Amino acid sequence: MIDLLSTRAGASPQDSACAQLLTAVIAGAIRDASQDLTSEERKQCANRKHNARLALTFLFNPCSVFPLYAVLIGSSAPSIRRALLREVPASPDDNPRMPFPPARRAALQARKFFYDNPTS
Repeated sequence: MIDLLSTRAGASPQDSACAQLLTAVIAGAIRDASQDLTSEERKQCANRKHNARLALTFLFNPCSVFPLYAVLIGSSAPSIRRALLREVPASPDDNPRMPFPPARRAALQARKFFYDNPTS
């Protein structure tokens, strides 16, 4: 993930450093939220991994600081969320080294569904 602020001409070193830090936080949350589901999670249709639940709360809870972080890196929370959750047709040529491969996107979509529809 690249922040859009530190690449702008005239950005101060402090602004660039802050944007890079916030970008790393967001990228870490995306990585945690898109972890492969365990067989137990699939059976129970629930997020059982603590760090995945925390990441989903960070990315999708309306009271989260994520929207502020997104603005501070020069983007917006809705645009990042749309990019993460959009449907992308899988092809046999998918590169497993892609920054956000289809398997991770599918895991995030499943975890988001479980987040929106919690079970006991």
